[in-house]
Order: sequence, then C-alpha cells, then structure tokens
Amino acid sequence: MEFKNYFQYKVFENGDVFNSKNQKLKPQRNGFYELYLLGKKRKIRCSHIVLFAFGIYPLRFKQQVKHIDGNVFNNSLNNLKW
Repeated sequence: MEFKNYFQYKVFENGDVFNSKNQKLKPQRNGFYELYLLGKKRKIRCSHIVLFAFGIYPLRFKQQVKHIDGNVFNNSLNNLKW
C-alpha cells in the first residue's frame, strides 16, 4: 500500500495516519486529527491530510472535500475529491 510523508507523519492511501513512532493515530469524533506541524498543534480534518499528502490541492480557498460514496468516515484517497 502506498504512503506519503506529510511533515513527520506517514499517510496511507486508505486514510490511515501514523506518527514518527509508527503509532496509528485515531481521529477525534468530529473527524479531526490533532497534529504538530511546524512546531504548533493544529487540528486538521482527516480527509484534508490525505489529499494534501498526495499532492491534491483545492482549486479555490476553503473548498470542501466531497466523499464520493457519501460516507464521511471513508477517507481513502479514491473516495475523496474537492
């Protein structure tokens, strides 16, 4: 399974995110991860992390992510689009 590095995290195509200690991160109930990026704690949606890690960026600022199958908990790369 392919993964990309996103700062100090590994992001897999199926939506899994691992920290530098190879521990799988669990999103909060609201679908956000709390990550440390550039020395600051940030809350980022799981779907955004997956798209950003694989180099897929929005065409417009604040564009929303669409889950193709309608399941917001399915954050696999092939289920997401802007």
